[in-house]
Amino acid sequence: MTKAEVVVNIPKGQIFSVVFIKRTTGEVRRMVCRRGVKKHASGGGRAYDPKAHQLLLVFDMQKEAYRTIPLEGIREITTGGICHHFEE
Repeated sequence: MTKAEVVVNIPKGQIFSVVFIKRTTGEVRRMVCRRGVKKHASGGGRAYDPKAHQLLLVFDMQKEAYRTIPLEGIREITTGGICHHFEE
C-alpha cells in the first residue's frame, strides 16, 4: 500500500502512531494521534487547506493539540496492530 492509501484507510477517531521527519528541522518525530477529532476545535477555521500543502491534520494525543504531518516525511504508520514502513 502507498502512504496515501494507508492514510485514507485509517478510520476517523482511530488512534494510531506515526514516525515522520519534520519539514522545518529534519528531526525524526514519533507521535500517537487521531484523525477526525472535533472536540478541541476553536471554530475559527484554518487559514489554509492542509491537503493542498500535502499535510495530514491530526490530534496529538500526548500534547492534546492539533498538528500537521507532512505526507512526504512519513516513514512508518502503525494502525490496528499493523505496521507500515515507507522508504524514500
